[in-house]
Amino acid sequence: MKQTEKRRASRNPIELSAQLSYLAGTWVTAAGEAVTLDLSPLGALMRTNRPLTVGQGITFTLALRDEHNVIIEGRVARVGSQANRKYDLGIAFRDLTAEDEYLLALEVARKTP
Repeated sequence: MKQTEKRRASRNPIELSAQLSYLAGTWVTAAGEAVTLDLSPLGALMRTNRPLTVGQGITFTLALRDEHNVIIEGRVARVGSQANRKYDLGIAFRDLTAEDEYLLALEVARKTP
């Protein structure tokens, strides 16, 4: 069965560091690290060792290459597993500020070194 592409923006391969936080129970906030594999102004594919679930809310700080940090809220749209307890998370961003959208668009437009 052929999978239909649902993205509204194209993603570019960009590796950036991210610090995650998410609810790991009713009252418990957990933290972890991740790296982006690709990025668009609307979402990202990230690799982490945290087994999150589809629909789960997530907040992360993304370290951009121009040394800005952007705090992003999103939800897990897709989870894929890799070897060695690594998980690929498709993240849909939500409620970005105009400034954060601008910074992300600049980051996506930059050429990878």
